[in-house]
Amino acid sequence: MTTINKAPVLLTILLLGISCNLHAADSQEVRWNQFVKDLYSLHQHMIKDRDVYTRESNGGYGGLTNDLNFYREVKTFDKETDRLLSNIKWENKNPDNIHEIDINIYDNQGRIIRDYSAYYLPHARNSPTMTLINIHHYTNGLYSFRQFDANDEILFEFCEGTHNGRPVKIVFEYYEIPDKISDITDKSERDAYHACFHQLAKSAGTYLNPLNEIKM
Repeated sequence: MTTINKAPVLLTILLLGISCNLHAADSQEVRWNQFVKDLYSLHQHMIKDRDVYTRESNGGYGGLTNDLNFYREVKTFDKETDRLLSNIKWENKNPDNIHEIDINIYDNQGRIIRDYSAYYLPHARNSPTMTLINIHHYTNGLYSFRQFDANDEILFEFCEGTHNGRPVKIVFEYYEIPDKISDITDKSERDAYHACFHQLAKSAGTYLNPLNEIKM
């Protein structure tokens, strides 16, 4: 009878799993840091040939950080329309470090159609703790948006307005979002959900790279 010692095999599988997880974490770290760099490049492109003005302030945190002057916040506005183009917070002690960055993209009617954000923790800079891509849609009395992270995971859905003469407000965290519309059993709720989101893609697609905004 042949006896097989499974311990080395299990150890190898465990080590491979740890290695894969570390590789995935490293890959996300690289991708999310690049996302921040791309957002800043997009900001620079947006203001390059535009009349803008800025408003600056300082802020910070208590608690573990205990620095109420941690960042310098710079909001950049389009001078002609007064629309907020970007909001960037820079670390005061490390002036080249972006702490938070937000970029707004508008349509010809002045409505936000996409916005991007990324945030670092004040005490950790390996990679952003959060990356966000919000894609907005306006149709027939309804306003909706679907939120993704830079891994293309859906995080949030929101819709409000009126549909068929009835008020609508949908707020779904990622764990509440139905896998398929038929999972919503109530017909009026199902119809409202369809009206809100059927024209919004379930992937951020080309917007995973903010620099694609430049080509549009």
